[in-house]
Amino acid sequence: MKRTGKRNKSQKSQRGRNAPSAQMVGIGQNLNAAVQHHQAGRILEAEKLYRQVLQVDPKQPDALYLLGLIALQSGHHNQSLELLTQAISITPERFEAHNALGQAYAALQDFERSFDAFRKAVELQSDYIEAHFNLGNVYNECGQYENAVASFEAVLKIKPDVFQAHNNLGVALTRLGRTEQAMESYRNALSINPKFAQSIYGLVDLLKTRGELDQAIEFVEQTLKTAPGEPLILDLLAELLNHHDPRVESNGNLVLAHKALQAVHFEHIDDMPITDEMVVNLYKQGENILDQYDVLPLTQVSQLWRGEMSKLNCPRHMKVFRNFNAIPEFCFDCFKLSVTVPSVMDLFKLAWVFDGIKLPHDNTRKCHIELRAQVKGAYKGLIYCDSFEEAQQLQQRLQNVLDVKITSNIDVDLKRGCSEFPLAYPEYNQFDDHGQPVMSYNKDWRPYEDIVDQSLSGQLFLSTYNSYNHSGLSLHDVRIMRHWLAYAASIGDSSYELFSSKDLPRLNLSQRPPFVENNK
Repeated sequence: MKRTGKRNKSQKSQRGRNAPSAQMVGIGQNLNAAVQHHQAGRILEAEKLYRQVLQVDPKQPDALYLLGLIALQSGHHNQSLELLTQAISITPERFEAHNALGQAYAALQDFERSFDAFRKAVELQSDYIEAHFNLGNVYNECGQYENAVASFEAVLKIKPDVFQAHNNLGVALTRLGRTEQAMESYRNALSINPKFAQSIYGLVDLLKTRGELDQAIEFVEQTLKTAPGEPLILDLLAELLNHHDPRVESNGNLVLAHKALQAVHFEHIDDMPITDEMVVNLYKQGENILDQYDVLPLTQVSQLWRGEMSKLNCPRHMKVFRNFNAIPEFCFDCFKLSVTVPSVMDLFKLAWVFDGIKLPHDNTRKCHIELRAQVKGAYKGLIYCDSFEEAQQLQQRLQNVLDVKITSNIDVDLKRGCSEFPLAYPEYNQFDDHGQPVMSYNKDWRPYEDIVDQSLSGQLFLSTYNSYNHSGLSLHDVRIMRHWLAYAASIGDSSYELFSSKDLPRLNLSQRPPFVENNK
């Protein structure tokens, strides 16, 4: 009996050595619960539990990796790098961690390390679609289009129905000048997802650069049949019609509405003020035509342009600024006349002035509502000038026109560049006692511009449009004007009530400063 007792004691001791500790059980339970929270989108709860796991076991690779993902998804890229690097040092075979590391490096513009991380992920798992796709995107971002083509083709070899890969392959092929192949790629994407806006826009851009505007309009009309009322596609057709009258007959309601609107004109008579009644009558004519042809007026487009086609290349310049907090050299010679008006009624009147004003170089001009949270003023107009001297010459001329056409209580200010620039560099929009700009271009920013230009090399910036001008109103104009009225209703500007008794959608403008009636 004693021998049996000893044997039982030994067995208990063995079981004790094999059983997981309470601490290990707690880690496993917390980790499982954290993953469930993470998958359900309860990020804060998941993060809390991951950190609890790491307090007990600072080298727990799953917690490090998953917490690194949360940091990546939350935009905390440096923190993500630290966590993911630790996870990889413990489990270097984890290909998903290398992929996430590549995304973090890409977000920080460290493209060489990003390439290395994505390549490592693919090396560890050759059929890992996400890493191939992300690698292709970074190649596109850096202007390495041949490599991008190879990456997207690798995705499609593994899984041919990834419409985003077809689309991004089209982007790379476009920038390589392989237009026919690019168009085929966009069409392949649309055969899988007919409503994919990026491929629709990509295909239309290629048709535009080839001068095939009738074909572009016909294609968008056909696309709208499969996606009726799709706002982005409707915006695209309205933009095309704004610049080109189709030579091919169309029975589409949008084209017919546009042609009817062309018969409605701003009335330009020298020295005659623009009255509220004139503005309301003009808008109601346009609104009635939209109703007649059952055109959905909803749009997110907010800027109404006139004048010579802009050569400002603003998307490129803003990319330099946002990526590197550097103001491009071009923007130090970009001057504009800025007008802020107190109500949406005055914005319509300003658009009326900009439609008819005669300028020596038909300067680019726009009217728009202000949607940026950090920029003051709700309703604005801009006239772009090629030099400081030209802006000075036109400033008083525009002031005189506004005094007659609208009111003498509106000022014309001379400004430089985009409104975001002086928020970062206050001296950018300051002028000395002689009226000359204070701040000059920092030549240390040139390498940043070169990086962006490399990433944009091969992109098609050429346009078949020469001017924003057109006869009468357009579908584009009236839909933008309705957006202005919805904006006015949303910020509490009661002057919108003069235009229409229809219910207007309310926009989410919670970040905008409060509107003050009749205050610029």
